[in-house]
Amino acid sequence: MVDPAELVTLLAPSLPYLIKGSEKISEGLLREVGKDTWERAKAIWQKLWPKIESKEAAKEAVEDLAKELNDEDAKAALRQQLKKILETDETLAQEVKQLMKEKNPTSTGINIEQTGNFHQTAGDNAKQIGQIGSAGNISM
Repeated sequence: MVDPAELVTLLAPSLPYLIKGSEKISEGLLREVGKDTWERAKAIWQKLWPKIESKEAAKEAVEDLAKELNDEDAKAALRQQLKKILETDETLAQEVKQLMKEKNPTSTGINIEQTGNFHQTAGDNAKQIGQIGSAGNISM
């Protein structure tokens, strides 16, 4: 089963473009989410959209989240709707699962050694952004 939370996390930043059927996104969003994520979101959206469009509650959940991307209630509503859609359509669930696997690059291990009062967290396939001020001797 595909994790609806993972789907919402993947789709949310691109929703305003996906619901308009856009083939291209703004340069700012492309830098934020990355080309691979945009392509994966588009491919999955093409599979999900017919089911979402035919279900009023799902369509409304998508529209609500597209208006306010950081709204946790809207994210929860879309997660619930995606869960229902995927539970009732095993073929669609398998297709989406396969797209998630195909477009998901293999993660690699990174060893980070830090001295001082720092905290860093990274998940698999996460795009990392950081800033180093006057930090002295740094080796990566």
